[in-house]
Amino acid sequence: MKAVASLIACLFILISGSSNAQKLIEVLNKPVTVNGHITMDGYTRNFVDIRLPRGIVAYAYRISLYKIDGVKMPDRLIELLSAVPIAELKAGLDISKYVVTNPIKGGEVDYFIFTKASEADHFFNKEDEIWKGCKSFLNSASTCVLSDECLGSQFFFGFRNNSGAKGLDVNLELVAIVDEDQALINQSMSAYEIKNSLTADMAFQLSTDGKNWTDYTVPTGSSGTYNYNESTIYFKINNAGGTPPTQYKINTTQKYKIYYNDTKKRLDLMGYK
Repeated sequence: MKAVASLIACLFILISGSSNAQKLIEVLNKPVTVNGHITMDGYTRNFVDIRLPRGIVAYAYRISLYKIDGVKMPDRLIELLSAVPIAELKAGLDISKYVVTNPIKGGEVDYFIFTKASEADHFFNKEDEIWKGCKSFLNSASTCVLSDECLGSQFFFGFRNNSGAKGLDVNLELVAIVDEDQALINQSMSAYEIKNSLTADMAFQLSTDGKNWTDYTVPTGSSGTYNYNESTIYFKINNAGGTPPTQYKINTTQKYKIYYNDTKKRLDLMGYK
């Protein structure tokens, strides 16, 4: 996953008053730049890798479009939502009244929601014949939505600027509605930590049965944690040049790192404490 495109959302927790064992968590409040077509430096596309909190049942997001380096938010979405009884914050509720009014006149952006890292990568690399995405919104002005769609272990927002010359800063806010009881249940899930020790981002797959696979990407030098109900799962990574994929059954008794095995001349996985 290219570092320029991957803006990993640090989880900043701000809790509102709770009811029915639910609370609000501000997951992200950050601008993302998408340049115009004739801009020589930078990209017309960008995406955000968002780490959703455990127990999430729905989320509100607000997209506000500004000129480059012109973001000046009048308020925070979580502050506005905290004034609403949390029992009323259900997917589909119209929260368009919280849209930031006219931060930039005539500004529009295409935005997408992805649930696979591989699709977010294909989108960023303009491999449009490969990716599909979970949801697509074309020619969108600033907006504010409450939804429960596309929730999963991976969650990405992608942005595309179709303007010829005008670059945009897209301020993305995301507030999660979390069921605290469900969050406690999710804490019992098994966590698998996989580190990338190589000098390039690595794509790999995990599966609970060795047949149905989920795509993941871990940036160079970084580690990822992947939660499953099972105490053992399957790991697979593809090799170049016709070499068969590397596949192992892994468990939670140790951490793992991806490396290049000089003896076997392939990508490999090593367990360590």
